[in-house]
Amino acid sequence: MLAGGSRSYDFRTDLRVVYQHLCHNHPLPSEAQYPLNIGLPASAKLTGAELTARVNDCLGLDKPAAQRTPEQQRKVKTIVDVIRIPASSIQSHLNWGTFHYRDVVHLRTGDASPFGNTGARYTGSPDDAALNAAVLRYQADPQALARFAQDTDPTGRIDVPVLTTKGVDDPTAFVELDAFFKGTVERAGSGARLVQTFTQHNTHSYLSDPTYPTLMTALLRWVDEGVKPTPEGIAQQCPANEARFGKGCAFLPAYVPKPLNSRVVDRDRP
Repeated sequence: MLAGGSRSYDFRTDLRVVYQHLCHNHPLPSEAQYPLNIGLPASAKLTGAELTARVNDCLGLDKPAAQRTPEQQRKVKTIVDVIRIPASSIQSHLNWGTFHYRDVVHLRTGDASPFGNTGARYTGSPDDAALNAAVLRYQADPQALARFAQDTDPTGRIDVPVLTTKGVDDPTAFVELDAFFKGTVERAGSGARLVQTFTQHNTHSYLSDPTYPTLMTALLRWVDEGVKPTPEGIAQQCPANEARFGKGCAFLPAYVPKPLNSRVVDRDRP
């Protein structure tokens, strides 16, 4: 997690509270209510399939946009515009904000939540004032947050050459996280050992076949010969690998990600 657990999950807390404001079914009114920032109570029996069914009932994510009701599409658009994630990622991020949050809270941070949204000001909805007045608010537990940060937040101290790549439209780990990581590394005095590259891809787990041998060749040359790569040089070298590995070069050598708080709203932190 390039921004560490203390910041990388913020938008999933935001998603939980905005989703509940719109859909009122996670939890259902008939179920025991609980703080959304714990994910789920440890004893809850909700399954992934059941959560998917609730989300589809409210948002119609299992249908093409044209087949959703106007109300479903309005809610989807509100989430997309406020949380700044594509509709195709809503379900997966809700899963993380439910089941992964439960594991963190009940297995790692002593049943207290390190996640919060107090002070967050949401924008992009049809009525931001009403949204901000209505969403549930939670304060991260200071000790839980400190424990989670100690376990997951990068120090920025890197002792070896590090070459990274990121699709600028990655729907899972936002490209703005790379900007935060760069700042962390530079503050730790290790900026000279980090080179970041970016590509015009919209996937998370795999970019393209020629991307990786291009990066590995550049990294090995940096390690073995001391020749530090540049984004421009890597972009120029990639096409030579397409003859063997197929098309897929999409490096953006001039790309600079925006700060994380341009994508995920700031909030009060204990």
